[in-house]
Amino acid sequence: MNWDKLDKTATGFGLAVALAGVTGYVRKRSTPSLVAGVGLGAGIAVAANWQPQKPVVAAVLSVVLTVSMLSRYVRSKKFIPSGLVAVAAAGITGKFAIQLYEAGVRP
Repeated sequence: MNWDKLDKTATGFGLAVALAGVTGYVRKRSTPSLVAGVGLGAGIAVAANWQPQKPVVAAVLSVVLTVSMLSRYVRSKKFIPSGLVAVAAAGITGKFAIQLYEAGVRP
């Protein structure tokens, strides 16, 4: 693997989301946190590096994460962890949107 071409931002974000899912499972025995965190986190990290020029799949997964965590924040009114993850996921979604725009992908 060529480490220079690795999308370090997306990979780090994906690993952080996966780790948060594992942490949610260990602390609260929340299987949905484990499945969603590891699934979405790994999916974002892999998809961003699988399609580095046009990260369509990674963008869709990050939108799913943003919307789900935002709705969770609205219900709970607790910024940590759901609000923080929603903000971070919105940021990575923006990164992917810029990449897609620069690659000529238009809605």
